Amino acid sequence: MNHQLSLGAVLMKKALLKKNKIGIGITKPTEEIISGLYKAAEFCEPVVYGSNIKGFESIVSEKTENALFNDLEAGMIQAAIRGQLSAEPFRESFIRNYDKHFNPIDEMITVMEFPNNRPMLISPVSNFTDGEILEREKLIEASVRLCKSISLPVKIGLLSRCRIEDMVDAVGTPVGKFYNDTESLVSKYRDSYDIKNYEVDFERACKDGVTILIEP
Repeated sequence: MNHQLSLGAVLMKKALLKKNKIGIGITKPTEEIISGLYKAAEFCEPVVYGSNIKGFESIVSEKTENALFNDLEAGMIQAAIRGQLSAEPFRESFIRNYDKHFNPIDEMITVMEFPNNRPMLISPVSNFTDGEILEREKLIEASVRLCKSISLPVKIGLLSRCRIEDMVDAVGTPVGKFYNDTESLVSKYRDSYDIKNYEVDFERACKDGVTILIEP
C-alpha cells in the first residue's frame, strides 16, 4: 500500500463497499456522541445498545452487554464496540463462548497513523498482562493478520528492556530473560517476516519504517 494514501481513506473505502450494522454501547448519550452517530451513518448502520436514541435502532435490556454479543453471534450486527459499557461485564460476555483461559487482551492492538499518513500498529494496549513471550506471539500474529487484511506491509519491530551491552549485568535477571525471549521471537519469525529486535530504541524502529511495534 502507498503510505502517502491515508489509512483512514483506505479503511473508509473498504467500509463503503457494504453498509455493515455496527453495535455500540451508549448508556449516557451526549450531543457530541449523537453527532458522531450521524457521521458514522454515512458509512455504516449504527445500532445503539443501552439507550433509546431517536433516529437509530436502539436496544435496551437489563444486561446490555449480553444483548450486544447475542446479536453479534447471531449475525444481527457485524461488529461490536464497547463504547460506554463497563469493561468487566463486556469482557465476560466476550469470552463466554471461548475456553476459560482465553484472554481478549492478548490480541488487542492500537492502530495509529502519523501526520505523514504512515500507519503503525502498536501493542500491548493494556497493563493487565505482563509481557510474557506467549502474549507477544499473539500480539505479533494478530497484528500480522490485520496488516494483511488491509494490505499493509509487514515489518515488525520488537522492543526489549535493555541493550545487548547491558546483558553482562542482566544475565539471570528478569530483564535478561526478557531480552533473550525477544531474541527467540526474532528467530521464530525471521523466516516469515521482516523482524528485528530494536532493544530500547523506539526512534530507530520508527525511522526504519516498522509497521508493527511490540513494546515491553
